[in-house]
Amino acid sequence: MDASGRMSKKKWPESGIEAKRDVRSDFRAGVVGSNPAGPTTSRTGPIATKIFSARAQTDKSPINKQVAMNIRQTTQAGLNDILSVERAAFNRDSEVNLTRALLADPSAEPRLSLMAYVDNQPVGHILFTKGTLTNHPDVALSFLAPIAVIPKFQRQGIGGALIKRSLELLTKANVDLIVLLGHPTYYPKFGFKPAFKLGFEPTYPIPAEVADAWMVQELKPNIIGRVSGRVICCDAMNKPQIWRE
Repeated sequence: MDASGRMSKKKWPESGIEAKRDVRSDFRAGVVGSNPAGPTTSRTGPIATKIFSARAQTDKSPINKQVAMNIRQTTQAGLNDILSVERAAFNRDSEVNLTRALLADPSAEPRLSLMAYVDNQPVGHILFTKGTLTNHPDVALSFLAPIAVIPKFQRQGIGGALIKRSLELLTKANVDLIVLLGHPTYYPKFGFKPAFKLGFEPTYPIPAEVADAWMVQELKPNIIGRVSGRVICCDAMNKPQIWRE
């Protein structure tokens, strides 16, 4: 997507969640799923821990003073910076490997990948990749994952700024829907709502106890209520072994 809001295959977008601590102890749950009857009780998989690990320190933690930052779209030349932020935020390689795969996946295009900089230092990254909605291939859908902020700059509004800027650009690019799997008390602040209740099923099953972590937001009026179905993510994430322990 260029500065005018057009999607570009030469630039990388991101999707995700602001990395805090591993919330597997908070969410003993599975991954995105496609169960017509609703969430199941499958076990937590690697993808679930990637997605859930974003907002472990939730609203109970005080927000530090916000910092001045610049947000720019990433390019292939910035791959090392992207992976460095992911590694620092999550303190493991699984998110790094997933991000690398998403950025190289042709089925993930069009992507949106943004980096936040403080004093020219890359401190936060967000990625959106293409998804499809069964029975409604005309609906433009993006999947947010991952979002990462390095520990030193967490709780300073960087994750929220990345989300807000992304929504602006995706709206200009005529995207209809955004979906994500994330902390159910954080993302509603940015307009996301529980998706199961609105008729949207994830690619893979999600346990009932964390059903509200599967969320959706419409970027055009009256999309929700007019369409529904199962969300199919891009090839890099559409692998059962990624979602299971």
